[in-house]
Amino acid sequence: MGGFHDFWNISALVMAIQPIGAGAMSFSNNYKVLEKEVDLAIVTSLLISIVALPLILRILI
Repeated sequence: MGGFHDFWNISALVMAIQPIGAGAMSFSNNYKVLEKEVDLAIVTSLLISIVALPLILRILI
């Protein structure tokens, strides 16, 4: 992973691994569209990022 030891590449990768934010939930609740699906997506993305973020940082740093 030689090219990924650049600060900006690592920063972009870490930001991409972050879970879905509260903005998605706010929009779904406001417009009453796909509320349960968005809630599930938020929990799923949080669980994935809890595992993926430390692994990726361990590999890259």
